[in-house]
Amino acid sequence: LADLQTFTWPGFNPMSQEQVKNALIQMGFKEKITNPKKASGYETGKNVLLAMAEEGIAFAKHILHYRNVIKILKTYLKVTEDNLDNRNHVHFSFLIHGTESGRLSCKLYHQLPRPKEKGKLHVRNMLIPMSGCKIVHADYSQIELRVLAILAQDVEMMKLFKENKDIHTATAATILEMDEDILGDAYKNDE
Repeated sequence: LADLQTFTWPGFNPMSQEQVKNALIQMGFKEKITNPKKASGYETGKNVLLAMAEEGIAFAKHILHYRNVIKILKTYLKVTEDNLDNRNHVHFSFLIHGTESGRLSCKLYHQLPRPKEKGKLHVRNMLIPMSGCKIVHADYSQIELRVLAILAQDVEMMKLFKENKDIHTATAATILEMDEDILGDAYKNDE
């Protein structure tokens, strides 16, 4: 917030469209935010600010960063804080019913964004395991099919999973009597 106030005035509110508009006009960017289709005649939404940020306008970059941080605080950290117990621990509950996909669902944990860049601070860093415990992150890719393969003792399915192959591509290749690599390449080119 202090960075933004160096561009503007004390008490500047980056969440206020009106104040952002006034600041941009004062900085000489009136033409960049003018939009006759809007009731106010101006537009200072995300797309306009992104375009300005791409042009190297630092103020727009700072506004976008600030709003993103506020969104993270409201969306993830506030929910986490509301779910703390008296020892400041969060207890996740996994639901097996109620999801459209039928997969396990965890209200908070599944909503936390994955880190886009390794080594950078991200929301999942707020989860710290208790002493002697570890947090395990697992990708449940095709979990239902993997469980089915084990329960059915299907040798071919288990072989495909051990070889880290896509079971859908392998099945399609068998049915269509095609080479799996050719089918996989055709699928990738179609995306």
